[in-house]
Amino acid sequence: GEDAKVRFPKELEFINNYDLATGRSNYKKAVASSADLIIAFGPANNVVLSEQKRYRKPTILFGAVNRDLLKFDVNKESSGIKNFTYFVESQSYEDDLRELHQLFRFKRVGLVIDEGVAKITNFDRVFRPILKKIGADYKLISFESVADIEVGLEGVDAIYMVGGFFLNDDEVRKLAKTFIDKKLPTFTTSGVDDVQLGMLATHQGEDDIEQVFRRIALTVEACVNGRSLAELPVFIDYHANLTINYNTAELLNIPIRNSLLSTADFVGEFKNVKSKRQYTLLDLMREAISRNLALATAAQSVASARQDRRAAKSDYLPSLSIS
Repeated sequence: GEDAKVRFPKELEFINNYDLATGRSNYKKAVASSADLIIAFGPANNVVLSEQKRYRKPTILFGAVNRDLLKFDVNKESSGIKNFTYFVESQSYEDDLRELHQLFRFKRVGLVIDEGVAKITNFDRVFRPILKKIGADYKLISFESVADIEVGLEGVDAIYMVGGFFLNDDEVRKLAKTFIDKKLPTFTTSGVDDVQLGMLATHQGEDDIEQVFRRIALTVEACVNGRSLAELPVFIDYHANLTINYNTAELLNIPIRNSLLSTADFVGEFKNVKSKRQYTLLDLMREAISRNLALATAAQSVASARQDRRAAKSDYLPSLSIS
């Protein structure tokens, strides 16, 4: 609208590459700069901002991996902190892992996480209690490349993609094929696109990331109009819905529960990817007709009636025999 001109100067973009020292330095630079408002993203900034006693400039934190790792009180409706707000996403690692366990009763799941995130985050604190409730164990697979993931799959019977947001489509497709070849069911925290590329399932909706960006825009607008960040809502309630790749489930021999047919979304081609022969509807109709015994009997009855007609016609006409 016309409330303000919002600019994002290139010189005020600070990247920490998952390094906490760099993150702390970047935040000090941002506070000392000419910026009117700070937008911070990611797990490193989650750690850095949680260390602050006060916030000299309005600051918005989002994308802090997951509500299970957020270092702020996730039960509050607003931050209650002057010049500071954050976003709490409704989805959690525990929900994802329970859903994966419902699809496939794994014993030891591989947690695939970007190496930079793994270095600065205590995942054991989060995942150990969750998996203890489920009755399973985990193996942490940190990676910088797809090859790191492929060599770390020994000893796991399922995969939970906690990271991998920066993998391109070809890398995701290659990984999905590797998981299928090794008969490893996969749940991912990334979006539906990765499930369409071959991952088994996700809870993320198609418009989740757009919803985050809309919330950022509305929060900036509220700040520009003089509202206190301490009073703004922090919760983002996604429309969490399970999405399953039908073909991947079939290749992994994972049966789809009847209860999921009415609640889950399915992607992929609805055909038997392991079948030796595929039919179109027309092919099926033709073959059914050709093999239908009742129709074959009826056809023979018609042929027999035609022969009877010929015989009757022959009996009716005068005949002459010469010997």
